[in-house]
Amino acid sequence: MGNRLSEAITFHKAGRYDEAEALYDALLSENPSDPNALHLKGLICLIRKDLMVAKDLVGRALAIKEDAPSFHHNYANILAQLGQLEEAKAHYLRALELEPRYAEAYFNLSGTVKFTPDDPTIANAEALLEGGGLEKRDLCFLHFALGKMRDDVGDYFAAFHHIHKGNRLRAELDGVSDPLGDRMFHDRVTMAFSAERIAALKGMGDPSEVPVFVVGMPRSGSSLVEQVLACHPEAHGMGELPDINAIAHTLPKYLGGTVYPACASKLHGDILKGFSQEYLKRLTKDAPQAKRIVDKNLLNYRHLGLIALMFPNAKIIHTRRHPLDTCVSSYFQNFTSSHEYSRDLAHLGLYYRGYDALMHHWKQVLPLNILEFRYEDAVREPEPALRRLVEFCGLEWSDDCLSPEKSTHPVLTASRWQVRQPLYTTSTDRWKRYEPYLGLLRDILEPVVAEYEG
Repeated sequence: MGNRLSEAITFHKAGRYDEAEALYDALLSENPSDPNALHLKGLICLIRKDLMVAKDLVGRALAIKEDAPSFHHNYANILAQLGQLEEAKAHYLRALELEPRYAEAYFNLSGTVKFTPDDPTIANAEALLEGGGLEKRDLCFLHFALGKMRDDVGDYFAAFHHIHKGNRLRAELDGVSDPLGDRMFHDRVTMAFSAERIAALKGMGDPSEVPVFVVGMPRSGSSLVEQVLACHPEAHGMGELPDINAIAHTLPKYLGGTVYPACASKLHGDILKGFSQEYLKRLTKDAPQAKRIVDKNLLNYRHLGLIALMFPNAKIIHTRRHPLDTCVSSYFQNFTSSHEYSRDLAHLGLYYRGYDALMHHWKQVLPLNILEFRYEDAVREPEPALRRLVEFCGLEWSDDCLSPEKSTHPVLTASRWQVRQPLYTTSTDRWKRYEPYLGLLRDILEPVVAEYEG
């Protein structure tokens, strides 16, 4: 049995989830109360976003082996995504009681609650940091956790110090972005999807009005938009789907080997129709009756040219927030993939400029109507902003959309605490708390800040 469990874990770590799950199932067929197999199968369900099954499996494992800190931690992660934040907090704290050096538990707890100055968790985390002996990965988790805690209690100097250290460690662990490479990719997309090319292929995709794409930068209000729409009885939120990016990078296989986005010059109706229909099958699988289904993979802003050709009737919602607020909030996130640029303030500013330039291009060349949803408008006067959002999606108004914090829709992003709160204005002008440390970022963003504020 031990050998099969080890083999399953090897498959699991390699991302070969079907093979791992088959072995976990074999173990559970022999012993339905095997806590390790229950727990690990639950983690595969969590990866697949099957949260209720994951909760059941990990909960059963926890009932058998209550003294396992990792079981409590992962059960709390599931609860947090389901919006059960108080229960999640209790399990994070139990994990830390069982394993006081559990740095990742401090990190995930920090994203689930708002701390007060007298919270003993802060002192415990600082004592762990001062005690030393942590591996680099755990140090990274702990600095990001303390950055969030210190931000919550208004100690902004200490908060920025911890976040800066966390980002330095994350860069050492996983590398940093290549600002020139990012800019060159944005430029290649602009050239590949010209107004002429888009006009030549207009109308060759699928006419469905079901897809709604939410794009933009992280920390710009996209989770709020998805939650609002998911509250509507005729809409459904799918979270951040990888499918459009996967389609984009599969195209060379069907178009003669030319890399994306240059291969767009060879696009034709059959390819567009085929991929759009496959995407729709994936999109509508869980909610076949929904009139609108939201894909909030923010990086789809890179692929709006392809999206416009695949779905000429799709709705595009561009979430925006003050550029400095967006970048500071992104810098405070421990992103592990896809957002490597966020680990350095200068890279972050340059990336934002490239994203902004590409969005200007899309507005000039796409036949689609793009709604700009400003976060500040939504928190200042929620009802008019949310009514515009719902109307843009072609849906009748529902009062349920006024209370996104009451939604039971899972939140799989760093915004899991924020979107469970009533709309609030305290996150506007957040950058001003950190103004002394943002000189280079402010210089880089000056033109886009002036435009946004103008």
